[in-house]
Amino acid sequence: MNRRLIALLAASVAAISVPILGYAESAATASTPRIPRIVNGSRVSSTNSPVVRVNLNQNGEQYICSGALITPKVVLTAWHCVGRRARSLTVFIGRKRFTVARVKVHPKVSVDARGLIKNDVALLYLAKSATTPRLSLLTSRPPQANDTVSVIGYGLDEYGDFGVLRQGVARIDQVDGQFFQTLFDSFLQANSCSGDSGGPAILSYRDASGQLRNGIIGTVSTGTTNDCLFGDRTFYVNIQSPEVLQFIRANASGVRQQ
Repeated sequence: MNRRLIALLAASVAAISVPILGYAESAATASTPRIPRIVNGSRVSSTNSPVVRVNLNQNGEQYICSGALITPKVVLTAWHCVGRRARSLTVFIGRKRFTVARVKVHPKVSVDARGLIKNDVALLYLAKSATTPRLSLLTSRPPQANDTVSVIGYGLDEYGDFGVLRQGVARIDQVDGQFFQTLFDSFLQANSCSGDSGGPAILSYRDASGQLRNGIIGTVSTGTTNDCLFGDRTFYVNIQSPEVLQFIRANASGVRQQ
């Protein structure tokens, strides 16, 4: 049930009705599951955006995911995007290409009874620093039901196009320790889908003093339908989960928190 690596070789058959997710293994294998997109979102400029595109070559096929620059040399993405067998990882920030020198995956990845991948996060270390603005982690307030988050990624849209940065808003429906969920049930909202895995959900709020705080509250992991349309639930890794937050803090020196 993992959500979604887009195979670039499948671009010619990327219509919404085509089960793109079939190009990846099932979550139960805990190796390299499937990936997600921004459906019903708006195109935004990728120039100097901290939301990045991750290209990877695996077993001779090309795939894409999304990710977030959290330090000048570290990108936060999904574990299932890189798994244990990814090769030739490349990160694109706008049109700038960055070689990935090293990958660090969460050491306690596992699959729960629902088929969800716990600790579905990985860090990509760039060979050279990026000058692009970076995103902070939001750690000052937990995600809550009815929060509105911004979702951003390079995945498929409702027309089957991908590789273009899109952004939308989604409402958090449920929260537990490891994940929070959004339910796509309104055209006033957007949804993530194939190609958006590893991309950030960003929460903004004003604290008791009136100061605006914003940062990554979650990363796209998986969803419940192949087409990502009405009725789909998207599961985001809750970055405030103790095991996830500790992993990021310990391995991304200089990461900012709000």
